[in-house]
Formats: sequence, C-alpha cells, structure tokens
Amino acid sequence: MGIYMLFAGILFLAYAFCASLLLIIGLIVESRGLKIVGAIALAPVVAIILFFVIVVEIGQHHSNDPSWVFEQEFGTPPPREVTALRGHATGMNNTGWVYLSFSAPPEVIDALVSNLMAPTSPKELPLLRRPPTSRDRPPIWWNPPAVPPAKMYMARQVRQLCDACGIIEILYYDPATHVAYFGRL
Repeated sequence: MGIYMLFAGILFLAYAFCASLLLIIGLIVESRGLKIVGAIALAPVVAIILFFVIVVEIGQHHSNDPSWVFEQEFGTPPPREVTALRGHATGMNNTGWVYLSFSAPPEVIDALVSNLMAPTSPKELPLLRRPPTSRDRPPIWWNPPAVPPAKMYMARQVRQLCDACGIIEILYYDPATHVAYFGRL
C-alpha cells in the first residue's frame, strides 16, 4: 500500500505543478483562455487540499475531547459511573496513539472488556508498532499502575492499519482505587 500512496502523491504534485504553471503562464502572457484553463485545472488541487485541512482540523478537535475518545475506543459513550475522565488521541481522527484515564467500578470495567479484551501480563505484550515521537508521548497524567496489584487487559485482536504496524490496546485497572488507564500504542 505504501508504494501506491507514494506514486499517488508524486502524481498529485506533478498535476498541481502543471496546473499552476498553466495559470502563471496565462497571467504572464495575459491570455484570458490560459488563465481560465489554468484556474479550472487548479480547482481540484485546491479542493483536495482544503478537504484535508478540514478533516485534520476536525480530527484534532475531537482528539482532545475525552468523551469522544472514550466512545471511539469502547464503542459506547462513557457510562454515568465513569468519573474523572481524561483522554487524548495524538493522531488525526483518532488513528494515532490514544491515552485515557478514568475512575469506574469493577462492573463497568467488566462490561467494557468483556467482548474486546482478555486478561494479560506485561510478559505477553508484543513489541510496540514504532517508538513514540515527542508528539506521541503520553500526557503527564497517564501513569498506569504496576502490574500486579493492578489488573491488565489486552485487546483480543491486534488492529492492523498497514502491513507492519499492528496496534496494541491495553487497559490497566486497579481494583483497590477503581482507577483505569487505557492506551492504544
């Protein structure tokens, strides 16, 4: 998939360059026809760029809303028993690393992990998909407890976004304090 994206990007840049060149030549030689053709040819480029700018802005806005991040990860809005909810996603439209912290009773945790996750231990964790960049590092408030005494759950299936980038989903839960930390790494 990566080589096709690279080819599409090069093709897009070549098209944008030619459309811009056509418009510039039309402006220099003061040809009304070349200006119109250049502007029409440049319109799809501008539309695509604007679309991606809007998508990125919307994605970044939602990525800082803890309720939205919770709902994206667990498929349900946060139950009323969930308190002290904090969340952050580092990528556009929640495709990057995700960090959640909240308090919840054991029944809520059991409901959240019942179909999606299985108990695990730190020894069973696969390698991270890539080392975190400074943008992907966890927020200061994301500090999962030690296992044990906390319980640890991992997603039953590793999500695949590309050929070599599996995503690990982990939930740490301390039954004594009722504090949970979820991370998609």
